[in-house]
Amino acid sequence: MPPSPAIEIAAWLACLAFVMWLANQGKTFLSGLREQPPPAQTYQPKGDYAFRSELRDIEVRFETNRKLESEQADRNSAALFEKLESLRLEIKSDNKALHGRINGIESETHGNTVASNQQNQILQRIQDRLDKPAHN
Repeated sequence: MPPSPAIEIAAWLACLAFVMWLANQGKTFLSGLREQPPPAQTYQPKGDYAFRSELRDIEVRFETNRKLESEQADRNSAALFEKLESLRLEIKSDNKALHGRINGIESETHGNTVASNQQNQILQRIQDRLDKPAHN
């Protein structure tokens, strides 16, 4: 027995409703895929804010440490320059004392050198007289 036209129309309407429902679900699914950004972009602003905040904290700590180290280096440099200056003055005074001693020794030996030169000249004259034949 063939189905009645009413049942047939109802079946076609049900199939049509099912196809429409599938089309609607496919459309919402595809539009949801297109509209929804990838997870990396979804959380990016919050991640950027956290990263920039951490970066600012690191920059502040770095700058503070750099200033402290720079001040410490300046103090160390000043202390080293003071020590070098004191060593330079000490060496300068030691050089003056050494020059004084050398000049004292030189003046003492210069007197001895003059005396020994005179002694040598006298001895040479005596030697010359001894080496000369006697004139009759």
